Amino acid sequence: MVIQLTKLGRNMHTYVILVPGLQPKVFNPSLDPPKISPFIFSSDLTEGSSTQVLCGVSSGDKPMYFSWFKDGAPIPPDLQIEEKSLNEFSLLMFSGLSARHSGAYTCRVANHAAAVNYTALLAVRVAPAWRSQPQDVAALLGAPLRVDCEADGHPAPTITWYRKIGMLDCHLTVATTQTSRPA
Repeated sequence: MVIQLTKLGRNMHTYVILVPGLQPKVFNPSLDPPKISPFIFSSDLTEGSSTQVLCGVSSGDKPMYFSWFKDGAPIPPDLQIEEKSLNEFSLLMFSGLSARHSGAYTCRVANHAAAVNYTALLAVRVAPAWRSQPQDVAALLGAPLRVDCEADGHPAPTITWYRKIGMLDCHLTVATTQTSRPA
């Protein structure tokens, strides 16, 4: 007896088993979905530094297809992140990190069995910098006084006000407004 195994159409994982004198039988062996090895970004990355992250697959049927996302969307080309893929891994390379690179990076690996994701957070530390530096002001005793200041950085800088205690005894009320602007 001779058994003939023939691929069915374009689906490379579905076969027809032909046995002389019997009805053809469609056979689809179980497929192994990709399994992504966990990855992380270093926690001490600073503005201007470089890093890379490797999305590797420890098991799964080939072929495998890699794609990357930042904050749930395709990585914007203007971030100038280089990607290289080869068989069971994909590498993202970052040079000249800035606050704009911070976010959730997802590696998606797909094969004929399934698509799986793994996400890691990249937080680029950026030194505080004045957006609006406070200036010396003069005011009449008892009159309201407004002094503005704003700073950017990551993590977000904390602004603390201090008052020099002088000869005049006056009541001081400090009102702060926290605004969130993209870096």
